[in-house]
Amino acid sequence: MGQLTTEDEERRRRRRERNKVAATKCRNRKKERTGILMQESDALEDQNVNFRSEIQRLEAEKRRLMDVLAMHSPTCLKTGEFDPVLPSLLLSTTFTNFLTPVSTFSPPNSKNI
Repeated sequence: MGQLTTEDEERRRRRRERNKVAATKCRNRKKERTGILMQESDALEDQNVNFRSEIQRLEAEKRRLMDVLAMHSPTCLKTGEFDPVLPSLLLSTTFTNFLTPVSTFSPPNSKNI
């Protein structure tokens, strides 16, 4: 490669400097974006734990109320007869499919971004 003039060297130096600044900005934005995503992921995982706990609490309350209903039904003057299938049918409709574990968020490789 031939000799560059002083003017060409200066242009090349400025271009490299601008590129260096742009690359630094890009890396910083990427770090910030990753940090925000991690915070959102943590918040959603906490919310998920709370929802699962609420489901378990509500299912326990449902079982308790079904027991109360089963105890009351034989003596209930409104319905007349007790249907033993009803409580077991209602108890079989649970939210257990919501209690399966969900994979946790893992940040992507820096190679893939």
